Amino acid sequence: MKIWVVMGGSGEYSDRREWPVRAYTDMAEVQRQILLLTGKGNELSAERDRLRDEVSDRWWDFPSEEMRKTLPDPFIEFDYTGVSYFYYEVELVDDAKAEGRS
Repeated sequence: MKIWVVMGGSGEYSDRREWPVRAYTDMAEVQRQILLLTGKGNELSAERDRLRDEVSDRWWDFPSEEMRKTLPDPFIEFDYTGVSYFYYEVELVDDAKAEGRS
């Protein structure tokens, strides 16, 4: 069975970071989630830039831990490159079958 792991990423070159967000069994849901996550990521990135431009002391710790609890991606990270979302397709292996216990 195929599943798709939605990943988040930010940075470039040696500063590149990637993290898993969620896994899905439905490709249509993967596409919906990537659109949702990308939109929210763009919104948060713009808000962080606004806070930084105002010389607010909150911009470097944005989003706050409290805010992260309400986000579709609580592990979101971004820098000057923003944040992007993509997916990997992987095979889900039934452990019992893989070990010959079925």
